[in-house]
Amino acid sequence: MESGGLFGYILGPTVIKNLTLENVDITVNLSQWYYGGVGGLVGYENGCGGGCPSISNCHVSGSIQTVGNLPSASPGLSIGGIIGIDGNTPVTASSFSGSISAMTGTENVYVGGLAGTLMSSISNSTANAQIGSSGLGAGLAAFFDGDAFSILGSTASGSVTAQTPGAITSNDAYILAEWPTLLAGTTSTSTLTYLDPATAPPPINNKAPGLP
Repeated sequence: MESGGLFGYILGPTVIKNLTLENVDITVNLSQWYYGGVGGLVGYENGCGGGCPSISNCHVSGSIQTVGNLPSASPGLSIGGIIGIDGNTPVTASSFSGSISAMTGTENVYVGGLAGTLMSSISNSTANAQIGSSGLGAGLAAFFDGDAFSILGSTASGSVTAQTPGAITSNDAYILAEWPTLLAGTTSTSTLTYLDPATAPPPINNKAPGLP
């Protein structure tokens, strides 16, 4: 699995806290990529062993971008302002400000202001991001998986341009309808732009689709 970030991957009882990264500039060359995660702080989390990792009071600003196209056989790429793939790492009181662009030529790319793929929790965190994705894009976390994810008391702002954009996640309407407590206290003012306007739903009171 490929990775990129200050920490390529973390595992076990790793604690990352009270860290600020300013003006990061990360470029991912997709011609050398197969599958993995990229984050301003952490590329991916590789599991718990003797305890799970955690990220708290960490703040990142800057830009992350890709060049080239993903190979057609690639299972995908996850990019987040804080962490690319988050399996078991709670993120608390952290933030990202800047831009993330991943126009990879395929739709199996997941770009979020804080996390690309989220299977854990985010709380009391913020993202002010300009997101571009040829696949899923979202103000906070693009792709969610498993039954332990949540985004609580957090905020998103900025813009999301993607094949499937979302204000908080890439599927806010579904989560809010089925499990609204998983997004309790979380809000977004991110503006959404569909790469294919024909797939865009009508606006809801001029707000991002899926938000109350």
